[in-house]
Amino acid sequence: MVGRSGVICVARVTSQAHSGGMATSPERGRTAPARELPPIRWPHPGWRFLSMVALWLLGLGLAVVVPALIVAPGQTAAPTGDVLLAFAFTLVGALVMAGVGLVFWLRHEDPVATVFGVVPAVAVLIGGIIMMAVKLSGPVH
Repeated sequence: MVGRSGVICVARVTSQAHSGGMATSPERGRTAPARELPPIRWPHPGWRFLSMVALWLLGLGLAVVVPALIVAPGQTAAPTGDVLLAFAFTLVGALVMAGVGLVFWLRHEDPVATVFGVVPAVAVLIGGIIMMAVKLSGPVH
């Protein structure tokens, strides 16, 4: 069949009468050969990444655990020197955590890396400020 532009058009003709209007199914006893899947290769973090995570955990310990050892969390009041020392450890730990986030940002340029270090550091710092205010406002025993 020749179209308007002079190009021969090929019409695709299917015969439903020949196949009965339904697609034929493959033979029932035949199965496809099993394909072997390649092994899953999980990413392995490098020693630099693991050391930075360990440093971040050290900062978290400095910011939370050490102040709790200096001034007990259930204590309603404490001497000013102890409270300031505990807050100093909180501040140092928060700076370590934020520093790890900054190093991750410089290495990977991924905002998630910065959030990983900075948001928990700010949360710990705010918690330290609140605890310092509570401890210093109560009577000293």
